[in-house]
Amino acid sequence: MGAFENLLAAIEKYAAANAEYKAAAESCRYDRGYFCARESSAKEEAKLQLKEALDAYVRYVVAMKEVG
Repeated sequence: MGAFENLLAAIEKYAAANAEYKAAAESCRYDRGYFCARESSAKEEAKLQLKEALDAYVRYVVAMKEVG
């Protein structure tokens, strides 16, 4: 996969993790930090992967700009 496809996959993964967290948080009546910990950690992991994919895409674009 190219840098752009990786970026799109990371965006989709983050959107799915964010939606899962929101659904879990809405149904949670008590301590969200405890009862939604799994969803929260999945969301944070997806956020880090999104940042890494975005950084890789920016590096790719800069490299292409220097070459072409």
